[in-house]
Amino acid sequence: MQIKLPKEIMTYSEEIWQGFNLRELACLTGAIVSAVVTYFLTKLVSSGASTFACMAAAVPFGLLGFFKYNGLKFEQFVWQLIKTKFLMPKKRKYVSENFHETILDMEDEK
Repeated sequence: MQIKLPKEIMTYSEEIWQGFNLRELACLTGAIVSAVVTYFLTKLVSSGASTFACMAAAVPFGLLGFFKYNGLKFEQFVWQLIKTKFLMPKKRKYVSENFHETILDMEDEK
């Protein structure tokens, strides 16, 4: 007997504050803090550059907290990408086995 569960139940995560789970909340806080610190450090140089620097400082935290692809979190996705692109062989040799020939060889041996 199988009971089908809706997708919402399978992807449930506990909400801590305003619909964010702990991971998303921590990454959101990190993004805000890094953007504010970057803004005050680059404000002295130019206001146009400080805006882009703030965005560049906040993007990694946003990726860590909110990125999901096929149920994988960002670090799991990156690990799978590294494994498939660099650690595993790219060319796989396909060797077929002729079962008919194997059976005939077994009969000849008898």
